[in-house]
Amino acid sequence: MPSIDIIDISMFRLRLSANLRSNLMSDLHQVSPTDGMRLEAAEWSAIPEATESHVTLDAGSQRQRIFCGKFEERNPFNIPGPFYGAQTDTCETGPLEAPENVMLDGDGQEFVFRQPTTAEELRRIIGAARCDPFLGYGADGDQHWSLRLIREWWRGMEGRIAQSAKLAVTNKNADQWLSFSTSQTEGYLRRYAFFVDNRRIPAPTDLLPDV
Repeated sequence: MPSIDIIDISMFRLRLSANLRSNLMSDLHQVSPTDGMRLEAAEWSAIPEATESHVTLDAGSQRQRIFCGKFEERNPFNIPGPFYGAQTDTCETGPLEAPENVMLDGDGQEFVFRQPTTAEELRRIIGAARCDPFLGYGADGDQHWSLRLIREWWRGMEGRIAQSAKLAVTNKNADQWLSFSTSQTEGYLRRYAFFVDNRRIPAPTDLLPDV
């Protein structure tokens, strides 16, 4: 019987065979909520606690981390949340692996424009990270984001939107990013800011911080 690794990422538990294939996560056996909660995109748009220290894979005889990006090197286009792109390659594989979540900046480096909201999107984010030979993705954003940093990021949103035409040259999903940025991002950031301050998903009766 093949050995199985258990990877816990917030509310999701992934069952992986020990000899993962190099490109797609076709050996992914199961993705299921670990606590019985259903993740509703309308209420929460991120996986709250991705712990990069437990995300590993087998590459031949060596065990290799796949989320090695450094938070201080994150791309400024990354939306606040657990996952981000830092010093990635420029092979343009990320948007192919995770078109609902990943884009390229003007230099061809990858960034997470929307955090995964479903098990399938989580699978695709991991696939994008695994395809990056520089291992430039990170999954420890929850350990670093604060209300102050979230507010600073939001203040720069107008400047990012001003670059939408440039992003559209290299991204087929630029319209999707622009729509999310102008209509849903502020609400998401308020919920995420509550999470990083309180370490729990906000309830409907909770007062959310302004960003």
